Amino acid sequence: MTRKRLQILHHLIIWLMLFLAIYPLIMTVFISMKNPYQFDQGRWSLTFPLRMGNYGAAWGVVKQYMLNTFLVGFVGLSGVVIMSLVGGHVFAVMRFRGKKVLFGMIIALLSVPFVLSFIPSYVLYYKMGLVNSRWGLIIPNLANGPVFGIFLLRSTLAGVPKAIYEASEIDGANIFQDIFHISLPLGATALATLSVSNFLGTWNWFLWPLVIITDKSKQLISVGITKLAIETSNNWGPEFAGYIIASLPLLVIFVFLGRYYVEGAVSSGLKM
Repeated sequence: MTRKRLQILHHLIIWLMLFLAIYPLIMTVFISMKNPYQFDQGRWSLTFPLRMGNYGAAWGVVKQYMLNTFLVGFVGLSGVVIMSLVGGHVFAVMRFRGKKVLFGMIIALLSVPFVLSFIPSYVLYYKMGLVNSRWGLIIPNLANGPVFGIFLLRSTLAGVPKAIYEASEIDGANIFQDIFHISLPLGATALATLSVSNFLGTWNWFLWPLVIITDKSKQLISVGITKLAIETSNNWGPEFAGYIIASLPLLVIFVFLGRYYVEGAVSSGLKM
């Protein structure tokens, strides 16, 4: 096989993979604008008239779930970013006895599957009175999110020349000034990566919210969207419209932060 034919084959494979990835999304959009009759008559094609009212019906169901997720995600992400930045700075810049051992213990937590601690965690939160509470969602994020964040920020800040921090120390800067004026700007790309990753995790969080939250008005979008299928019965249009609405915030995030997410993931991986 000649080199030109091999290149053509590679391009055909890439286009095929792209089609297989995009086609389900296109079908989701098509089905979201159908009523039950249109779905039965032509489920694999676009049918007219377009039932845009499906989006209004879906929004009435999912809006509370989305607001809950934004609230939990924003509060949790704020704490995760702050703790990760401070922790990454401490392990990358400061010198103290037992630093490597402590950092190794933090990294070891990344290898512990969540399912192993699921039942003990539920018992703990039950005894603390946090079942069916938004704090039962925020606190686990604050406890688990900084583990990866510290690893990511430490990997990024470890490549910063120590002379920068030494010069700052000579000028009389304290640790908080070093974090705010040096580590924060230099670790901005890694923080963007952490923010996108953490928010996506919250948006797609399913098993823990399903168990810990029993009140429908406090539920997150990943669980709430499954309830939309029950409330809309066999009317696929509003259900798929709900999927589209629930995906829009993630699309917006990747449009504005996708480049920084990739840059941070690549740079931190190279510095490992």
